[in-house]
Amino acid sequence: MADSEARRKKVSNCGDILGKLVSLISVLILAFTFIFSVYQYRSQQRDLLKHEQVDQMIKIQSQIRDDTKGISQFPKDKSQTISAAEFLLTDLDRLLQNMIAVDGSKATAVNEDRKKISGILYNLVNEDCNFDEQRDVLLSIRVLESWDDYKEQLKKDPTKIWDLLAVKYTDALHKARGMAPEYYNKLHYNKDSAELEPSPYIKPPDESKERHFEDLVRGFEKHLNLLDSDSKDRKQLIMRFQAAICNQDLTQARFGWSVNRKDYQDYPGWFDLCP
Repeated sequence: MADSEARRKKVSNCGDILGKLVSLISVLILAFTFIFSVYQYRSQQRDLLKHEQVDQMIKIQSQIRDDTKGISQFPKDKSQTISAAEFLLTDLDRLLQNMIAVDGSKATAVNEDRKKISGILYNLVNEDCNFDEQRDVLLSIRVLESWDDYKEQLKKDPTKIWDLLAVKYTDALHKARGMAPEYYNKLHYNKDSAELEPSPYIKPPDESKERHFEDLVRGFEKHLNLLDSDSKDRKQLIMRFQAAICNQDLTQARFGWSVNRKDYQDYPGWFDLCP
């Protein structure tokens, strides 16, 4: 009788334990199912985010190509304004920043893209632009002012500054002066007002030619200032500037250095057309 009672208690205890185990297993299964669902949801969200990032990057890269192509067409597309070119430069900068915002790991790639765009811009200015046209001179200035990496590349490679100033700018300045030599020979630079002042006794060329000449001088100076003040190239370029415009006073006032007229003979061929 006692043995039978003990067996019943044992069976009852086993049933209680089994019931508890079943409940625990059920809870574990529910917990695992919940955890798996959360994991699956997060995994799907990560995949969705990744797809969205890829789509965004594709759109950004496509727009960068379009903007680069657009500004590259500036010299030939006479309908494109300086304001439109400035917008494209600003938009390019914004798009490159957006690439990093979308994917921070792209920072190095974006820096490389900036360097490539700077190279494209330099070739555009130095090879495709015609500085006999004022709009192309203005583009050269806007690129320098708007694209920091372009400016840094010029600083690191002064030969690019030399090629741009010694050829493009001085040739255009020489041609501009040739249209009204007496006027430009007497042109004065007022340091206080930072303006070019003509002689009141000489008839000026039409206003568009004056503005063109002023932009050439301004663009030349902005690029020249990228060189160290004691650079040998700087003095050589100032001499070329003076030889192109045949105006020592303006050169001295603008750059703080010039070649004396009595020394013109020391540079055969440079100042042959200067009085």
